[in-house]
Amino acid sequence: MSYKVGCLSYVSIHTCNGKPASGLTGGKCDLQAGRRSLAVRLIAAGLFFLILFTGFAIVQSGASGTKAEAAAKGERTIIVSSGDTLWEIARSVQPEGDDVRKTVYMIKKRNGLSGSALQAGQSLIVPAK
Repeated sequence: MSYKVGCLSYVSIHTCNGKPASGLTGGKCDLQAGRRSLAVRLIAAGLFFLILFTGFAIVQSGASGTKAEAAAKGERTIIVSSGDTLWEIARSVQPEGDDVRKTVYMIKKRNGLSGSALQAGQSLIVPAK
């Protein structure tokens, strides 16, 4: 249903299948549209939270609190002190003639580190010198 006032025209938003909603008994069309709208919003909210919690699970899986394996033969465990850097630790334990970058890579791989940030008190498995 449309209304014309002066040179402006308005279309009624209270229609159902092209008929005025006020002419329907019981507002059946409005109820169906409301239910459909609610179902769509609930599904969208559910998908949003599913994606959100999946993201949190993936992020936390990389930061597990399980202990690393014990040092194998030819390795030793050290405790990181305040101010220590991965580069300094690698330089202090690198085998003679090896490149420090290779030792840094080996330490990161052995300890499952994704970056070079260390925390005081952290245990690292490094090559025995």
